Amino acid sequence: HLQRIKTRLDKLLQREDIQDLAQDLYYTQRDDRFVIPVVASFQSKVPGIIHGTSNSGETVFIEPERFVTVNNELKLAEAEVRAKRLEVLRDACSDVASLGADLLEAYEAGVYVDTLQARARFGMDLEATVPGYGRSQDLSLKSAANPMLLLRSLTVVRNDIELLGDSRFVVITGPNTGGKTVTLSTVGLLVLMTHAAIPIPASQESHVPRFEDLFALIGDAQDIQRDLSSFSGHLAALTELLDAAGPGTLALLDELVVGTEPEAGAALAIAVIESLAARGARGFVTTHYARLKTLAYENQAFANACVGVEADTLTPSFELKMGLPGTSNPFAVAEQLGFDQAVLARAQAIAAGDADFAVAIERLELERKRLAEQVEQSARAARASESLKDRYETRLAAMDARREAAMREMQT
Repeated sequence: HLQRIKTRLDKLLQREDIQDLAQDLYYTQRDDRFVIPVVASFQSKVPGIIHGTSNSGETVFIEPERFVTVNNELKLAEAEVRAKRLEVLRDACSDVASLGADLLEAYEAGVYVDTLQARARFGMDLEATVPGYGRSQDLSLKSAANPMLLLRSLTVVRNDIELLGDSRFVVITGPNTGGKTVTLSTVGLLVLMTHAAIPIPASQESHVPRFEDLFALIGDAQDIQRDLSSFSGHLAALTELLDAAGPGTLALLDELVVGTEPEAGAALAIAVIESLAARGARGFVTTHYARLKTLAYENQAFANACVGVEADTLTPSFELKMGLPGTSNPFAVAEQLGFDQAVLARAQAIAAGDADFAVAIERLELERKRLAEQVEQSARAARASESLKDRYETRLAAMDARREAAMREMQT
């Protein structure tokens, strides 16, 4: 039917009397009916059914009277095709329905395999590895990199990030723009990736414990709709964390308890992480509060870490040093950003009175190193003594053996 209609339309448009009436020598479709474009002023000379006009109104699309019957036949044929197609689909659906359970199982298996392949390809793209998982409670990320930075093709400083032994929280200090928040992000992402069986950008010697929950409080918790300031919004989030925290909780807290008076804020921050530790939670905390740096010297449940600074330029190195507290160096950062020198000089003069606390921290760290060296020396001496004892006992046993042999020889 279709080809017959097109052939007849082509012949119709080749007629001279029609060419004089037609706007263009082509046919088209309107309302699924074949029509020819006729000059509007000549529409009465072409018997048929009008199926619309052009936007300008100069062209009328007419289904010639002689084509009405064949158009109708085409519509009937198309209806028969649709009916037959539906019949085929119904039969096919009936066949598929009988295999529904098997097909769903195959679909789920396909999705699972697809996700495995996606994880593997993602790991290959990042040159990632599969860390140890759940063998102990130690979190040890060796040569770890932030996957979001790697995906942006940035040069990334890799770090060893650890939460070991009896330590419940690591307090990370250091300068602004030094990478403290990136460290929290790295820990959170790598822990979640490990739990999701996704290879991580870290050394294969890394290990991730099994965590039941992960809470990350990063950024400003201000919420105008809930009438919350930065401070009150932060406290609201901490309240939810304290209510939910327990053994198996990993908490990542960025700039803990800010937006209030520093001394009170530091005291509240200490109380929060002490309470979280008592509940069995573990995690990492970034802060500029100097008071939090002393926790590691008072309680073995806490440890220090700092992001590094280049000694000559005072610019961030983005290297994380475990076991050491850091300094914020806000004046150096401000100077690098072109801050007003007079304002900086005044700020440094005001802050000079707070230097004693920094000196105390430095002395504590030196004392810690001295004690650690003494412990190591004692351990070496103990090992040497044990080795000497072993040699002595070996020689004594040899002498006893020779003595007994000599006595047996004399008796014979």
